[in-house]
Amino acid sequence: MKKQILFLSLIFISIINSYSQWGYLDTITFEKHLELIKIDTSQKNNIWQIGRPQKTYFDSAYSKPYAIVTDTVNPYPINNISSFIVIMPSNKTGYKWGGCNVPYISFVEKYNMDTLQDSGVITLSVDNGKTWVPLNTYCKTTGSGNWYGSMTTGTYAKVWEGVMIQFTPSNGCSVNYFPVCDTALLKFTFYSGSTLSNKEGWMIDDIRLGWDFCEGVQEYTKNAAQISAYPNPSSNSTSLSYQLPQGQSRAVLKLYNAVGELMKTGLINSNAGTAEQDVSDLPNGIYYYTLSIGGVVEATNKLVVIH
Repeated sequence: MKKQILFLSLIFISIINSYSQWGYLDTITFEKHLELIKIDTSQKNNIWQIGRPQKTYFDSAYSKPYAIVTDTVNPYPINNISSFIVIMPSNKTGYKWGGCNVPYISFVEKYNMDTLQDSGVITLSVDNGKTWVPLNTYCKTTGSGNWYGSMTTGTYAKVWEGVMIQFTPSNGCSVNYFPVCDTALLKFTFYSGSTLSNKEGWMIDDIRLGWDFCEGVQEYTKNAAQISAYPNPSSNSTSLSYQLPQGQSRAVLKLYNAVGELMKTGLINSNAGTAEQDVSDLPNGIYYYTLSIGGVVEATNKLVVIH
């Protein structure tokens, strides 16, 4: 079941990339490809560890036995800053990163933090770590409901959540093209405040690396279908706001559960608007809704249902 959830999320992302070519490089499972992970040992009290999780919520890896955890056994301490870096070399694609040849990364995570006091932040470097910039400089993230650009906080510890980081302008992520570089770096940094919470922190596994080469960028970004939900998470009903490409006024809206089962479907008969969706009869969990035109998925997004 866990494997299906992440696989499904990656399928939806690949559907969105109908104007791009993409490929797979490696998956860091923390049993292999550890040469692509660097824990920042310059931080005196760095608590990131690669090993077998042995906590209440963090009780096993996604792909056993190992994951990377803010301490495999103990709660995180106060006033802590701990980082690790994911190395994304471009030589396996035969090109430098840059322009429309860009990396993508996905991973699964659990987190258990003191909301707004403690957080996890991801930043990007394209100059070998000399400078670090927010992810939304060149991309957007899709994933857990508590992600704001490149930061996570709060608790999502009972089930694994898949997160995808996209850098391709053709996905509507950014008007800024990715800089030319041999290697891109992603830094995952955990911050804790001055209040001792005895919470478990952040756990990450199965970091999947790949490449994306976009086509038709200008046409796609100016004329892309869009869909979003509010409130999200939702308990009873949510409003799905949509925008179809210019000249389109008919589409099919579908809602799937985390393992790809179709839960609800509906028709859209206008170029833009809002569709009310009742979710009171759905179990708690993660759902994906798609917007299809002529049988082709043009946009997708995630909805969390919590009663």
